[in-house]
Amino acid sequence: MGNSGRSLIITFLVIVAILLLALIGLLSYNIWVLGQDDLIEDSATLYLVDSSVRMDEPLGDGDTTRLEAAQRFVSQSAIRLPETEIISVHVFGSGASQVGCEDTMLLVPLSAGNQNAVVDRVGGLQAASPDAPLVKAALEAIEELVDTQPDFSGTVQLIIVTGGDGTCNDDLEQIVRTANFYGLDLEIIFVPVNSNREAG
Repeated sequence: MGNSGRSLIITFLVIVAILLLALIGLLSYNIWVLGQDDLIEDSATLYLVDSSVRMDEPLGDGDTTRLEAAQRFVSQSAIRLPETEIISVHVFGSGASQVGCEDTMLLVPLSAGNQNAVVDRVGGLQAASPDAPLVKAALEAIEELVDTQPDFSGTVQLIIVTGGDGTCNDDLEQIVRTANFYGLDLEIIFVPVNSNREAG
């Protein structure tokens, strides 16, 4: 075999080796990416929004109602959440039920990437009921998460945007007990909206 023949064989072998290395690198990268996806922890943000009649009261500036401040807070905070975050909005005191202490409503069902729906629907709320069944709404938000995401194992933020305490013999410890019963890693965050302080 002449020198030209040997050169062609060597060149061919070099090309094959380069292609094999490239393939190995691509496979390794895909395996690493899949591994990183497995490391991403689920997380959920459950908003509770007070829409009772007390939310019609003005804040200290006199130009903004409690409900308007609550709507702004929920909309702005939801938009900042990642697209992978699963979000829901439950409302209490909106007039959805004529029985005051049953007056809760699922405004935005739990799902990922629903920030625009949160902004649109929260923006349309109006204050209505004299009652504020806060704990009932919280329990319904937890039950929705458990029912629709049975394999959920991440962290849960329950953000309660309210003009005051619940008015229906509310036992806040019941929220904690329910979360513990389902094995949820729950953090409860109260965002008070009253005449002296605006949500933010």
